[in-house]
Amino acid sequence: MIRRWRNDPRAALRDARDRLDKRDFVQFGLRRAVVPFRVRHHSGPRRIAGGADQPIVFCLLRNGMAWIEAFLHHHREMGFERFVFLDNGSTDGTLETLEREDGVTLLRTAAPYRAYENTLKRYLVDRFGRDRWCLFVDIDEQFDWPLRDSVKLDSLVRYLQRSGANCMITHMLDMFSERAMGDLDVRGQTDFLTIFPFYELANIRRETYNFGNIAPIAMHYGGIRKALFGTDNGLTKVSFFRNVRGLAPFTEWHHVKKGRFADISGVLFHFPFEAGFAEKVRDAIATGRYGYHTTGEYVAYGSGGDVAALSIRSEDAIRFSRTDELVTRGFLTVSDAYRRYADGVDCAE
Repeated sequence: MIRRWRNDPRAALRDARDRLDKRDFVQFGLRRAVVPFRVRHHSGPRRIAGGADQPIVFCLLRNGMAWIEAFLHHHREMGFERFVFLDNGSTDGTLETLEREDGVTLLRTAAPYRAYENTLKRYLVDRFGRDRWCLFVDIDEQFDWPLRDSVKLDSLVRYLQRSGANCMITHMLDMFSERAMGDLDVRGQTDFLTIFPFYELANIRRETYNFGNIAPIAMHYGGIRKALFGTDNGLTKVSFFRNVRGLAPFTEWHHVKKGRFADISGVLFHFPFEAGFAEKVRDAIATGRYGYHTTGEYVAYGSGGDVAALSIRSEDAIRFSRTDELVTRGFLTVSDAYRRYADGVDCAE
């Protein structure tokens, strides 16, 4: 720290401020008190009907046009019907697109993302998802879970509730194409897994999960971005949880305190490597929008030259077939109890 102060005092001050920003008493105390005054309803239902067994999808986004159609199509196919989006300053038609969609509540805020990210997320699930199952995902992510041919969404929720779980680990899996990123304009497309058919597991590091004893489920780091850019990205999140009293979501960005963890894990298919990736990298570096914790990753992404011209080639690439193969390959975990449940579930439930 002393060296940083000597070399760049302003950078050290910014880092110190950002670290303070992420303390619970600032995020969920001081800022939580003012967030209701910084969020505006834009369109869609102000209240979302339904009970705990009818999950809601939440997403905080900016300039998400490229992914919206695929995002909604995928999650509706999974069985989700209710969506809450909070827009953070889009200029690409995101608002106009979402306000036309059925089942979507759309809010707006100008609060700075780097300071308010976790505060805004907890505000949303507390406002719309108290005592309900909440799926919180980024616009470039798509959620799935093992044995879904038998265990549909309502059956998954039933299993989690019967087993006493209120949260479920999810692992990000970066999907990629062998074509140059600049050629991958995905606007209007719905089946991203055909456009980005490859993944790799060779560069994933596994460690003990720090927020609960959930062995054999581990914390994942690295992945294809480690191989490409040298970054050690955290890949594990608690994205699906029931927002019950006492649960503290968005701890350290993507985790929970006081959770009762499921004995299975899910996947977040991640689709960052499209035509707009280079511009997103430039914007993140120029604005510092993502704060000290993530801006360094974007600096690494942009340090290798023309990102738009990059074609991802990997000797360890695996062509995706179906989600259940991720269990066989050790990326996802299912318990014997879950397998027995899947064997006994009627697909028509």
